Amino acid sequence: MSKVTMVMGYPASGKSTVTKELAKKGAVVLNRDTEGGTIVSLLPKMESLLKDGKDVILDNLFPTIEVRKPFIELAKKYGAHMHCAFLS
Repeated sequence: MSKVTMVMGYPASGKSTVTKELAKKGAVVLNRDTEGGTIVSLLPKMESLLKDGKDVILDNLFPTIEVRKPFIELAKKYGAHMHCAFLS
């Protein structure tokens, strides 16, 4: 079963530092700043990784429930274990 970790919080809250530590365990990091595009454009990439059984780390602000919801629903669709970490 894949794991999805959503690392979210305000700018300069430590998201990238936490993400780097988590990525050492082999998960693939998806971040809009490095991938380009919009936050929603990460969804197809996330789906592809989950189809391949990969663990995913989402590193972004994710400021509202509405922004987080499609990512959580996609994780559920693939039966992935979802963990959200809010850094302040």
